[in-house]
Amino acid sequence: MRIMRSYVYRIYPTRNQKSKFDSLYRKNTFLFNELLKEKKRKLENNEDEAIFIKSFIKQFDELKHGNFVTYLSTYHLVNQIMDKFHNKSIKEFPSLKNVDKMTKKIHFDIVNMSYLDVKGPILQIPKIGSFKARIHRPMPPYSIIRQVIIEKRNVNFYLVNFLVSFPITPPKSTIKTAVGLDYSSPHFFHSSDNELGDVFKVSGLENKRIKKLKRRMSKCVFKSKNYMKLRQNVEKAYFSIENKRKFLLNKASNYCLNKYDLVAVESLSLSDMSTRFHLGAHTYNNSYNTFLLMLKYKSLEKGKVFIKVPKYFPSTRICSNCGQVHERLKLSDRIFHCDCGFTMDRDLNAAINIKEKAITILKSTIQKMKGEKYAL
Repeated sequence: MRIMRSYVYRIYPTRNQKSKFDSLYRKNTFLFNELLKEKKRKLENNEDEAIFIKSFIKQFDELKHGNFVTYLSTYHLVNQIMDKFHNKSIKEFPSLKNVDKMTKKIHFDIVNMSYLDVKGPILQIPKIGSFKARIHRPMPPYSIIRQVIIEKRNVNFYLVNFLVSFPITPPKSTIKTAVGLDYSSPHFFHSSDNELGDVFKVSGLENKRIKKLKRRMSKCVFKSKNYMKLRQNVEKAYFSIENKRKFLLNKASNYCLNKYDLVAVESLSLSDMSTRFHLGAHTYNNSYNTFLLMLKYKSLEKGKVFIKVPKYFPSTRICSNCGQVHERLKLSDRIFHCDCGFTMDRDLNAAINIKEKAITILKSTIQKMKGEKYAL
């Protein structure tokens, strides 16, 4: 079994490499915008959306002396965004990139690159270059690099992100303990054992400081010295929040998988939830989807079971005592009352239902596997 994981290192490019990065980033942003314009024109004229990238690049003098690997990666990125637009996961047509306001990233799509030369502090990447880097953790053996992303932060440092696939042999373990997790906006999660995730909550970190800095930025002239200094401080504050959030999410996922053999969660559309119930700030700050991704890949490594119950399973409206389904239940009803006389906290009742549903799903899959083996 092979799994995917990203490894991020800090690099220290030279002046020449920094200038090359800036010019290549501007070229890729220009190509991204032109590809979107061409796609929009073809959609309005009911033409085929296919674009031949080599002939398209030759039209523009601005794209000469660039890197074709990055141009191809930008083309793939545009196609992915257009697929989301056609699948209606994006409601409006994708907007154009602003060179000054967007995060500066350059994608390198590399097919099955297994060679990465690390000589002390020097990191040599084929077809990209060599950089002085801080290698704080090595990649696993027999790993294959699928994609490389070089990113420039406004705090004057650069990061390189490797998307790596590598083989694992998960340990065998028996399922003795199980837990169901129900998403809770104020508490991060509510478990079936009546535990709250307040300890791992990631929202409300340095918000006052960021608001104060942005208030000062609004009074400065755009791109002035004071504006750029304040922008760097805002970026540093966001970066520290990002690191704290990753630390807490890793801590929460490790806690759940070390304590339980089966972890069950509900399938949620957090983007719809944030727009419908006026919980956008809390929903995005909690980063619950990232937490679920961590649970998924860590459960494979540790030999644990991670189950997502179906999206339309009414975990909130089912009574965990008698099984009756209540059709009308408002978001403001925080205590669950059933006709059988059962009363419980709404989130705790949902977490218990998620746990029971996951156990039935696991039993049915085990029976199917036994039936297939018997038939063979």
